[in-house]
Amino acid sequence: MENSFKLPAENIKKITSFFLAMICLNIIVFAQAEEEQEMTVGEEVQWQTLEWEDEGSAYVLHYDIEIEKYNAKKNVYEPMLSLKTEDNSTSVKIQPQLSSGKYRYRIISYDLLGFALEDAEWNELIIYKAFQPEIKDVSSNVNYSNTIYIEEYNDGIFNISGKNLFPMPEKGDELSYTTYWLRRKALKNKIFPIILENPDGKKLKIKLTDEQMDTGTYFFVAKDASGLESKLDSSSELIIKYKKMMDLNLSLGYSVPYMLYDDTIPVYMDSKIWPLSATPKITFVPVKRRWGFLGLGAMGSYTMMNADFGNYKIDGSLISGFTNLVYQKPIYFRVSETQRKHIMTLEAHVGGGIVYFNNYVFSFSHDIKSEPLNSLNIAVDAGLALQYFITSRLYAEVDVTFINAFAKNMKYGMVVPTVSIGWQF
Repeated sequence: MENSFKLPAENIKKITSFFLAMICLNIIVFAQAEEEQEMTVGEEVQWQTLEWEDEGSAYVLHYDIEIEKYNAKKNVYEPMLSLKTEDNSTSVKIQPQLSSGKYRYRIISYDLLGFALEDAEWNELIIYKAFQPEIKDVSSNVNYSNTIYIEEYNDGIFNISGKNLFPMPEKGDELSYTTYWLRRKALKNKIFPIILENPDGKKLKIKLTDEQMDTGTYFFVAKDASGLESKLDSSSELIIKYKKMMDLNLSLGYSVPYMLYDDTIPVYMDSKIWPLSATPKITFVPVKRRWGFLGLGAMGSYTMMNADFGNYKIDGSLISGFTNLVYQKPIYFRVSETQRKHIMTLEAHVGGGIVYFNNYVFSFSHDIKSEPLNSLNIAVDAGLALQYFITSRLYAEVDVTFINAFAKNMKYGMVVPTVSIGWQF
């Protein structure tokens, strides 16, 4: 008898159908697994992370996190979400993502035996609405440009256009707001303008005071409640400068030195006033700011001195030269809607230099002369000046400078009033 095993045709069909069904089921499960994995990755991007510090985390088994949301209408916190860490990690990903609002949370730690260590305190948490602010244009209310010149008239009002430019916070509990400031290029200090208008989130009108409008390149910055800031680029740039970056002033004047103290010259030459004098002056001003100009100057004077006592004469000359630090404050007057004129400049200067008594000689009859006196002495000076501009370049100047020379056996001091005519390059 032949030993063999045969499956009926009906059983073969059933087995074949079973394997086909299993293959299809595996394909469906695999596809679902891939779909779930893609959803998880997609949701992971939206997860929020809550982090905290715990010095005793090494002795913690895990943490429970409870989150409650504030209901403004009922003035109560309501349970929102419960989370749990798998280990003693001090951070947890929040899923689903919390919407903007006011929350509170507490973190409960469990020891290695699984007991809660102690009641945790509630901590407040605010989630702000995030809107990326954008600055598209900054322009002056007067010349409609992002570059203004201090020589020109400007009311300090600027128009800003952009996106997501919301009002500034008022109560302190807003979930969406924007703050604004100007940042000077290469510096981190903030200049906060006055917000005049903020109608629709797309336009702003601000005002800067004269003290805030110093020369430099600035960026207008908008920052939303979530911390997103606008970009620092040419669209948000504001430039404040002088048309002339620096000045060079040359003048020549008539001066009348007057001896303040020490009787040596008045006794020997019988006068305290010496009107035969001239004073040249040059000033270079490379630093120009809203609060004033800084520069370096050089000035000198030449004074002829002579006295005739009948039986003898005294002749000589007094020469001085100084290098000064100069501070200038320009004064402008508005002459049109957009223009103002530089009328005058106030100046203060101080420095050091020399006073030289040159070739003082006693001359007697019969062509008898004394040995000439020459004396070089260190000196200091300080003075004030007012320049009145007749044209944009030509000016008249009144200067009063005090000079003290440290001469041997003399206490030499004098004041030198000068009237000059000058030209500004």
